[in-house]
Amino acid sequence: MCFLDYHRTLQFEDDLLEEQRIRSNMTSFKAYPFPGELIDIPYPIDKEGNPIPPDRLAEHSTATNFNIPYCFHGRRVEIVVRETNSTGMKLVTLVCGARERGDTKCRFYSEYIQICSSNEFNAV
Repeated sequence: MCFLDYHRTLQFEDDLLEEQRIRSNMTSFKAYPFPGELIDIPYPIDKEGNPIPPDRLAEHSTATNFNIPYCFHGRRVEIVVRETNSTGMKLVTLVCGARERGDTKCRFYSEYIQICSSNEFNAV
């Protein structure tokens, strides 16, 4: 890849990251038609209308028609769950799904606990 192509790719990702940052819903990257776009995904809820806890998104996706978002590579994101020390709540981030040897991770990154208030997740 030449320098100019690399620079354009970084600028495109910068633009997508800024767009992702200001969205108030989940986002997924739709790779086609080229050059691709960021799309909103409604945050999943259960039968009672409560948001699915972020650490249960993967489980929820296997039992329903909810699709895990895609990163800028067009691959399903990796769901990373960490427990925060201060509150005991789980911090869930969605990151690039590139896992194969030699793959470079893209900069797709979202903290999905930010979408719903922490009180809603504590109640579930």
